[in-house]
Amino acid sequence: MDILNYHGSMIECRLKKQIISLLIGVVICLAFFLSRGADCHAADPLEKGTKIYTDSNAWHMVYQVTSAKKKSPKVKCLATYGWQENIKVPSTISYNGVKYKVTAIAANAFRGYSIARTITVGENVKKVGNNAFRNCNNLEQIRFLGRKIKAGKKIFSGAKELNMVKTKTHAVKKVMKKAVKSAGLSALVM
Repeated sequence: MDILNYHGSMIECRLKKQIISLLIGVVICLAFFLSRGADCHAADPLEKGTKIYTDSNAWHMVYQVTSAKKKSPKVKCLATYGWQENIKVPSTISYNGVKYKVTAIAANAFRGYSIARTITVGENVKKVGNNAFRNCNNLEQIRFLGRKIKAGKKIFSGAKELNMVKTKTHAVKKVMKKAVKSAGLSALVM
């Protein structure tokens, strides 16, 4: 019986040492990760020029990374695909754990996309490229949520059904009035 008690206490002692070692390891790992801050698990943004294809319930879009800075990654909207009548270019997109600001709509992004009836442009979009909405034959309304924007040439040319452009600020309204006028349209800009 003494041998059994001796072996039992040795096993208990080894088990206690293993548990203590395991706990020390867990504490060290926790301290390491906590010292790295909240974004220790955040993925790095994709390289500049990489295309991102998104697929949501409402629309499908193609974006291109324009800035791969970890603190402020950015993309521009290149195109939409599918059969969406109501399109929203969001302010941000998330891809593989990275949140990107959508800051531009590329030249020719929606050119000839005659299915679209309404388009909403997110507040982070600061630039709309040449011919972005050209020949969107059924586009009736477009809304710009941002406070400032630069518009390329002929962004609304051929969008013959466009009857309303909604803006949030006087600065955007001024830019859009010029774009509507240069397209020879009589859409109401408000």
